Amino acid sequence: DGVVPVILTSALDSVHGPWDAAEWCRRVCDRHGTQRVKFSHRRSDLPQGKVQHVDAPLQMFLSEVVSGTHEANSLYMGEHLLEPDEQKDVLQRLPGVLQEDLFRESFPPELSVPALC
Repeated sequence: DGVVPVILTSALDSVHGPWDAAEWCRRVCDRHGTQRVKFSHRRSDLPQGKVQHVDAPLQMFLSEVVSGTHEANSLYMGEHLLEPDEQKDVLQRLPGVLQEDLFRESFPPELSVPALC
């Protein structure tokens, strides 16, 4: 209805055991934390619908996310950041149909869509 948010809990728990999101994020940050990423930051002092574009290390983005609120939040979409083993950690926990690369046949190789998109 657009009024009540939907929050999925334990969505990546599977036969592989419970998903330890904090541990996975720590490993990604250890590996990629200094890599520069471009993300959008929304603040209440910006005009409605406007965002600030930021180029900073991944660690800075993650600290923004942790301290984020409804009024001030950050968004980063970087499907190419994760290495194959990090992608596999997530993909193997998804239901079977979501593990399939459903975009492979729909897009030419030069416009390929990452598996976790």
